[in-house]
Amino acid sequence: MSQIERGAGNPSYTTLIKLADALRVPVGAFFDGSEDAWEPAAVVRAGAADGFH
Repeated sequence: MSQIERGAGNPSYTTLIKLADALRVPVGAFFDGSEDAWEPAAVVRAGAADGFH
């Protein structure tokens, strides 16, 4: 865990799943960097994003 926090480790997806399960957070929480990372994000399908560039 310490190596991952310091950027010295490169965990596999399986490892991230296990950590997320143990910490009771979604896997995506590891990628945002903010404390509110666990909140769901909006998904916009291709072609449905009129006006977004």
